[in-house]
Amino acid sequence: MAENAGSTVGSDAGERVQGAYDYCGGRSAFIIADVGTDDAWIAIPEGQEASVEACR
Repeated sequence: MAENAGSTVGSDAGERVQGAYDYCGGRSAFIIADVGTDDAWIAIPEGQEASVEACR
């Protein structure tokens, strides 16, 4: 998944969902992962972040 996933910045859902700034495909990204489920993660590339409010 990520090259340096030790930089956890937040968690939710009882420690199952974690987020970290890292790299994906050689680009900076914010990685969100469900650590209780294999391959359940998403990488949001730098510059494409959006607040939850912007999506409502």
